[in-house]
Amino acid sequence: MISTIFALLLGAISILFLFLQFRSTLSTRSRQSVALIVLGDFTRSPRMMYHAQSFLRNGFELNIIAYRGTLVPPSFPSFPP
Repeated sequence: MISTIFALLLGAISILFLFLQFRSTLSTRSRQSVALIVLGDFTRSPRMMYHAQSFLRNGFELNIIAYRGTLVPPSFPSFPP
């Protein structure tokens, strides 16, 4: 009985510590980053271009990993402005 209570208490403390560590990490970073992996030519995929624009509009630092293909069109937004 006591060992079960001790295990539960230790688990709760561990979860609380992880939560506080995660929260402090988020507050020290100015921007979140995301890597968008495209299995093909990025510019031939309107869906992937939409996802990239959405991440940029929401303040993410974006890294695009894709096959070489055509150049990114000039209409593609460059954020931050």
